[in-house]
Amino acid sequence: MFRSKLLSNLLLQRTYFTVVTTGQQAVKARCIRCFASDTSATPEKKLIANLLENNEQIAYYGENIVQQAYNVLLKAGFSPENSVKVIDKHPNLLRCNPKQIEERLEMWHMAQFSQSQYYELFVQCPELLDFDDEHYLAKRYAQLQTIVHTPKNIWRLLMSCPNLLVDDMRTIQQKVDYILKSMEADVTDIVKSGSLGLSLKTIKSRHTLLVRLGIYKKRNWRASELDPNKNLRLFRIMDLNDEEFAIKTCRISMKEFEAFNELYERELEEQIKEQEDYEEEDTDSGEESDSDDNNFDPRERKDYYDDRNRRRYKKK
Repeated sequence: MFRSKLLSNLLLQRTYFTVVTTGQQAVKARCIRCFASDTSATPEKKLIANLLENNEQIAYYGENIVQQAYNVLLKAGFSPENSVKVIDKHPNLLRCNPKQIEERLEMWHMAQFSQSQYYELFVQCPELLDFDDEHYLAKRYAQLQTIVHTPKNIWRLLMSCPNLLVDDMRTIQQKVDYILKSMEADVTDIVKSGSLGLSLKTIKSRHTLLVRLGIYKKRNWRASELDPNKNLRLFRIMDLNDEEFAIKTCRISMKEFEAFNELYERELEEQIKEQEDYEEEDTDSGEESDSDDNNFDPRERKDYYDDRNRRRYKKK
């Protein structure tokens, strides 16, 4: 009896909470719609109202917080439309207070991008505003500069591969080395493609497939560096999804492409296993040679006593 009453009370409370919550959301939604349809509202307020109406995650933060972030972006030089795009693409920016957003925008001026590049970067990749460590950003910028040299090239890289700010630098360098040395491409090809956004295994497998199909060929060693590279441009290899790459670039079916990937995966595993076995053998042989050196007795040499006698007679 007591248990049934308790369950009924809990059920009533849950129903009441659901009704109240739903009612509050409905009232809030009605207020936003009325605000958006208000003919006396300014264009700025209409933009913010549309944001609140069309994006539930943004509506969670409320009008005041959205207005504050919008004002900071507007003050930094973003157009009203671009300010709205930044917030709409990256609602998590609203977790920061206005001062934090200002500091992060100011921090990026060290990159020396042009004004148009600066604004376009954050409209395209607003998640870059999550970085708040100026020292880390400066260090990573310097590392990328050693690879692609100019601020414009760094901007191009970040536009296509924003993950370069967090990827392991050794992995990035391995990708660059493979593209420059094995594929014989150049830095311009790298910055004009999204190749560094792919895994090293994907880069290698696509290049290997093209080589085995006879589509991608090694340059003649006699050719001058000034001669144009007749191979496919990097963006035509790396900026396509698997289906487009297989059908348009390789001119094979998806089944053939999948079969190659499976065989190539086994090939890589065998290479890794062989390398590990070789390293183990090398380690074992090194230990044996060390032990031989430690147990070496010069008197065991055949000509040891002859050498001693020779030196003795020479002194006389």
